[in-house]
Amino acid sequence: MRRHRKQAWIALLSLLVLASCARSYKEMFLNRTYRENLSLQDEELKTLQFYISTNVLVQYESPSGKQSILLPEETPGVVTAVGPDWLKVSFRKGGAEVPFVVNPHSQYDLYYVATELPGQTGFHMLKDLPQKVFYYDGTPYQVIYGDKAHLLVDGKELQKLMKKRIPTQGRRT
Repeated sequence: MRRHRKQAWIALLSLLVLASCARSYKEMFLNRTYRENLSLQDEELKTLQFYISTNVLVQYESPSGKQSILLPEETPGVVTAVGPDWLKVSFRKGGAEVPFVVNPHSQYDLYYVATELPGQTGFHMLKDLPQKVFYYDGTPYQVIYGDKAHLLVDGKELQKLMKKRIPTQGRRT
């Protein structure tokens, strides 16, 4: 009986180890914590794997009628352009570069999905707009859901990036 319990515990621990290895470590990407405190450079940001935090569904009118685009939760994307408080992320080769901006009113400094509005400068967070419309190349995309989407980053890749930096050797007497 005792031998079967030991084998069961070993099997359970093995499954837990395998599950933890398979699990991805996606975490919220925070402006001050990551970009500022870790001094992440623009080119370093372009090497990290980012993800969208939630499902996003948009619709637009095409010559053949209403079309929909779905970005599933945790769709991977890469940074294509960087600004002081914004990042543009591409989730599909040849697709839209989606801006994400830091919410200055949030205690967590999250990067929320944003858009450029016709006739206005800068990026505007979709979650703050009365009409949830994303504009890309002049085409309006009605956001059905996902206007509060924010960026996640692969925590393991971030740790690898930090390990590549040259550590201080210290000082001896």
